[in-house]
Amino acid sequence: QSDSSFHPFHEYPPFYPKDAAYHNGTVWTWLQGQLISELCRYELNDLAFALTKNSMHQILERGAVGTQSELLDALTRPGETEPRLSGTVSQAWNLAEFIRNAYDDFLGIRIERTTRRIILHPHLPEDLGTMRATFRIDGQPLGIALRRSHDTLTVQLAFPRLDRPFAVDLALPNGRGELWKTSFALSSKCDVNVTLHDTLFAVASGTPAVTHTPVT
Repeated sequence: QSDSSFHPFHEYPPFYPKDAAYHNGTVWTWLQGQLISELCRYELNDLAFALTKNSMHQILERGAVGTQSELLDALTRPGETEPRLSGTVSQAWNLAEFIRNAYDDFLGIRIERTTRRIILHPHLPEDLGTMRATFRIDGQPLGIALRRSHDTLTVQLAFPRLDRPFAVDLALPNGRGELWKTSFALSSKCDVNVTLHDTLFAVASGTPAVTHTPVT
């Protein structure tokens, strides 16, 4: 920011052409996606969600509603309250990162269809509270719901019908820097509830041979 080539505003005639600011101050908002992923990897979920809420504000309340602009000014201009939007009105990779963060990071799911394994390591921010998603596997819906209330995290999985079982590897962080893991199989008409409350790990309704291991 103190560099002599820093240009705080993307379009600022007659002081310089906009291309001069393209990589010298202009904010490329799609890059926040990788930062959010890294913050979640280190369990800084609330900080990651602060960036996501800023994206939600841009998508729902600024510019073209329902999408996100390519760029932002680096600084707020005198007399204004927010940095100006700039560049392309709607940028596909911005929205792609927004959606990817929801599935890859906050929900934290990866479905390996060839090995029939579901890996679930959610990073649910306190402010998000509840998150639900539905995936189709073998033509049938797999419902996933996450709920956080203070120091309690609950995961629900519901599969009304399944021809062959899916293995599930679930990892949940508690409030003491520990990662609790459990593995089980999802079978037909399976309904599983997993609750982590500080160090109490409980699995209810649905599957045999459930194991859990705390990992610091």
